[in-house]
Amino acid sequence: MRIGLPERVSPGKTVIFAVVGLMVQQIQHTDILFSALYFAFVILSMLAFNTAGGFTRIAGSYVACFSLLVCIFGVTWKMVLGEAGETNLSAPELTMTCYVVSMGMFLVVANFLKGADFRSYEFGAGGRSQGLNYTAAGLGCLVISIAINVADLLFGISPGGILSALRQLDAFLPLGIMLSTIGAINDSHGKRTMNFVNAIGMTLMFSVGLSGFSKQGMLTPLVCWLIAVVYKKFDLRRTQIIAIAFGAFMSFYVFSPLSQARDLKPDGLNFAEQLLFGIDSIIHIQTVREHIKEQGDTPPAHSYYNTAQNALIGRLNMIGTDDALINFASGVEPLGMETVWNGFLNFIPHALAPNKKLPLSGNYYAHEVGGLLAPDDFGTGISFSPVAESFRIEHWIGLLAVLPAVWFLMFTTAEFICGDLKTSPWSLLPMLLYAHAAPEGLLAGQIYLIGFGNASLMLGILVCTRLAPALGRLFAGSQQNVVAVPTVRPVMPAGASPASAL
Repeated sequence: MRIGLPERVSPGKTVIFAVVGLMVQQIQHTDILFSALYFAFVILSMLAFNTAGGFTRIAGSYVACFSLLVCIFGVTWKMVLGEAGETNLSAPELTMTCYVVSMGMFLVVANFLKGADFRSYEFGAGGRSQGLNYTAAGLGCLVISIAINVADLLFGISPGGILSALRQLDAFLPLGIMLSTIGAINDSHGKRTMNFVNAIGMTLMFSVGLSGFSKQGMLTPLVCWLIAVVYKKFDLRRTQIIAIAFGAFMSFYVFSPLSQARDLKPDGLNFAEQLLFGIDSIIHIQTVREHIKEQGDTPPAHSYYNTAQNALIGRLNMIGTDDALINFASGVEPLGMETVWNGFLNFIPHALAPNKKLPLSGNYYAHEVGGLLAPDDFGTGISFSPVAESFRIEHWIGLLAVLPAVWFLMFTTAEFICGDLKTSPWSLLPMLLYAHAAPEGLLAGQIYLIGFGNASLMLGILVCTRLAPALGRLFAGSQQNVVAVPTVRPVMPAGASPASAL
């Protein structure tokens, strides 16, 4: 079975999906206006995805993550549960209207991007993508990531220092996993997706996630591997299909319950002890699941559903918390543009602006809406979509002008740095980042990606095309033949196997 990154979705099938959803919602007595708005959102999402070029362009991947994980999955799951679509929302029509307006503006941005295509510059790689040894580059990324973490343990991080900057821009581990997966496929002539390098990288990232009971940390290694496999249009065999199915099962049955049971983890454990405790919790996962059941079926505050859901399902939509913030914003004066300007001013290094103001966080908005945090909790992060924060900042102006402007700037700068996905894989990293930032990164998260996100992309590409291959060959102990970057379905060139290289 071969899967690839789609360039478009079928308009006909999308209309059928939207019509069926409308009919099911009416059978479940959903308010007709809410159903009509959701129908419009689905159709606009399809048009925006196709206009943006699908997964051939960064904007297309963004709108896929945004539309599915902000709204579509959540409303669809609501139908599966048999609940009316607008229930448990304080301002259902207003919230869905905000989504529809935002998607309409995204469609406008997608049309502007047709005339603002900077992919040919590939500024980050400087024309050095062709002939890159992906296995060596991936190994070099892992070495750099490990070195940054070791330096952190030995010297600590001081604000404004070089190590602090490297830590903030460090995307080497996920990039190393993706590049070494591409290398594994190239080096094996399309026979394998795993080698020593991506196995080590995935193990390291999973270990960090497991030690902190973070489902994102535990799931990201599999996502990195899958993104690279799909990018290469790898012909999936039974082994890979079983691995994907096993990963999906573990995500729902094991990783999600672990993320809901952080209160079981004793305080004061070092990393090794946390990791051992996590492994023991996986072995005794039924005990963890029973602990969660003891907490009852009461859903958390501002939940979209009548009953508590699996933690992963709960994170695959933003409607509940977005609705709470949009409802609150509709009754108060907008915050204004100060937090937006603070987001851009945050690009100035701490050494030059030690007293700079930071943009508002999800914690601030959670205290505004109430019910999500204890009154004295100012450290826990709460997720909202960029739609909700844009509406809180400037109401409709935020949705019609501020958010589209940020989107346009984010996409054009990222494509200027990364180049064309058909000729080089650098756009895979922002696609990975968008899976989290697009649905739940606030407007501030999108602005962050324009500055620090692009700086991280630039640093990662520069290192991968100049330093990482040399480091990889040094630590591998031998030279490998270079392989050219594929265009569509590559013919794998001859080269040494990962085993002989490592």
